Amino acid sequence: CFFFFSSRRRHTRCREVSWARRCVQETGINAEYMGIIKRLKDMLMRNLIARAACGCCRGQPKAGGQCFYSKPILILLGAPGVGKGTYGKRLSKDWNMPIFSTGEYLRAFLKSDKSALADELRAIVKAGKLVNDQQIMEIMKKRLFEDEKPSAKGIILDGFPRTVQQAEMLDKLGKVQAAMNFFLRDDILIEKLAGRRECEKCHIPYNIATIKHDGYDMEPLLPKKNVDFCDACDGKLIQREDDTPKVIADRLNVYKQKTFPLEDFYKKKGVYIEFEPKRGVNDYPEIKRNIEAYIKTKTCQVSLNLISITLFESCLLYTSDAADDTPCVDLGGRRIIKKK
Repeated sequence: CFFFFSSRRRHTRCREVSWARRCVQETGINAEYMGIIKRLKDMLMRNLIARAACGCCRGQPKAGGQCFYSKPILILLGAPGVGKGTYGKRLSKDWNMPIFSTGEYLRAFLKSDKSALADELRAIVKAGKLVNDQQIMEIMKKRLFEDEKPSAKGIILDGFPRTVQQAEMLDKLGKVQAAMNFFLRDDILIEKLAGRRECEKCHIPYNIATIKHDGYDMEPLLPKKNVDFCDACDGKLIQREDDTPKVIADRLNVYKQKTFPLEDFYKKKGVYIEFEPKRGVNDYPEIKRNIEAYIKTKTCQVSLNLISITLFESCLLYTSDAADDTPCVDLGGRRIIKKK
């Protein structure tokens, strides 16, 4: 039973059903054992259905009082400047999934807070290093379990997790449905980062760089009204303090050392997809289609799991013989009567 429910190899399903039928025929299961198997089957089926619904426990406390996020989680991976924040905001609007950026939260916190913690974090950010894992996880817990809107269909994480340790900690809070990795060449990333601008008020991103070489065709992302002011709030466009050449190089090195291993982590979990946006924001429609197609494929795999449960259930349906009340098992319409 454990093998049947835990196996993910779709091509072995029919073989597993046949194996289950042979076990019933050859072992001569009596009423007591059939009751045990039925209870085991019900328990496993409830477990699999729960996992099929994004692995959630419906927000109920787990061991130690820990809660589990019950909605899909989409992670956007990629080096600084690759554009994941821009793509994430568009996906958020199209899918009604709020995007959470630890970077934006930290920038707002560092700008307004005067505490010793803010001073410490400010120095870390300016140096292009990463914030402590425990501090980031406290931010995530607050966002997932306290600030979540009931109408949201899930959440998009931009800039989190950044290390394998953070990813393992996130697994205890919710189920990642997909991890989309955006990648570009280092020289292209440096060129993009040097041209990056953002609104000083609402932090909407813009970019003044034009990149048209080596197969790349990226137009600048400029305000439509005035190239120096934000379209949304008329705030002045500024260059971030961590977008200077030296800090850019340091941030890329930190990413390769600590964040790059996340690709292998999510590949092993079977939720990893990647895309190279050579046309910048013009590639967004294809990015959206790729993620939707991937999630649809994963949904079909869950459906196959549920079909397998139905097939196995037919092998474990305990009935009784009308003539002599001899225990028997219904195998897809075929009654196997246990010999006395």
